[in-house]
Amino acid sequence: VAERLTQETKDLIAKAEQALGAGDMETAATTGRQAAVHLLDVSGAWTRQSAQHALAGSDDDVFAWIDLDRALAQAQDDRETTAHIASIAAPKIAEAAAAAL
Repeated sequence: VAERLTQETKDLIAKAEQALGAGDMETAATTGRQAAVHLLDVSGAWTRQSAQHALAGSDDDVFAWIDLDRALAQAQDDRETTAHIASIAAPKIAEAAAAAL
């Protein structure tokens, strides 16, 4: 999923993370929501669902999404992609993908 993010989305995520780390909760909430909107169209189901949850929730949900949930969802999407590759690829590639899991 990370490779498919636009630079604008990456910048919004970085700005939200920086604001949250600095305790600037207003900027973190606003920028986090903007980043989440950008992720509604990505192909990873986990990433999309976590973005939807952040957008539907409170500021605290957005903070959790910035801090942890987004990265966990991205990792799960990457894991599913790797598992899919392992299931359809040639033997050597499938072995490497399975080892990566």
